[in-house]
Amino acid sequence: MNVDEAEEMERLAAERGLLLGCCAVRHKGKGMLHNEAVKRAVQSGVLGEIYHATFVNKWERSRAGIEYQPQSRWFLERARSGGGIAMDWGPYDISTLVDVLSPSSIDIAAAWTAKPETAADPTDVVYDVEHHIGAFLSFRRNGARAVAVHYERGTCTHGQETFLGEIEGTRGAVHWTPYDSRQPVVLRTDRDGKVVEEVVDPGPRGPFTVMDLPLVHFYNRIRGLPSLANVNGRALDHYRFIRSLYDCAETGERRTIGIEEA
Repeated sequence: MNVDEAEEMERLAAERGLLLGCCAVRHKGKGMLHNEAVKRAVQSGVLGEIYHATFVNKWERSRAGIEYQPQSRWFLERARSGGGIAMDWGPYDISTLVDVLSPSSIDIAAAWTAKPETAADPTDVVYDVEHHIGAFLSFRRNGARAVAVHYERGTCTHGQETFLGEIEGTRGAVHWTPYDSRQPVVLRTDRDGKVVEEVVDPGPRGPFTVMDLPLVHFYNRIRGLPSLANVNGRALDHYRFIRSLYDCAETGERRTIGIEEA
């Protein structure tokens, strides 16, 4: 529910020789090959010096507790859920962005939250969470240029539905749909002064789905095998980002979060 409780969970896990993890890693690894293809493009240098990223996912109507899992009304009450869309989808978003861009710290320069109104809004339960958020971020890494990130997530919007991931560099850009592996990963570069588009082949799918991947990553981590699991300090840093986003939106004050190396 808050950073103090998260830190207590990490401390108790350490005292018992256990690991504290976050299931948001389901969108990383071989089960989501298009995200891995984007990461390879970033790491290859083909994009040049990376300076900007856009990460926007907006549904017209997909609110947890209303249109999605309407029987789970606890999603709508902050005292029980900790928050709305930032708590619900934010962990997946920050896990994916950190995996692709590998920052050592994140600055939240500005953030906002909103609760769009609809005729389907419930009146018989407490409904005090947000369903549309946005932030202007700066991903920093030692020795590299800071990457300006436009982040937006919504499960209710009166605007147009948008699903866009794009990373821009001085020599090229890569474009993808972060949570839909059926959509292509497109690399855009320059050739003879003209824009050239190329669809990147992500490779064959593995045997695991996004529902399997958290268990696969956690199993590998426990066994000492190569793993993408976010555990202990790294998982806690991701949670600090979520709470700092709320803090920045409420106070207007900039926040900086360090990110533990994978």
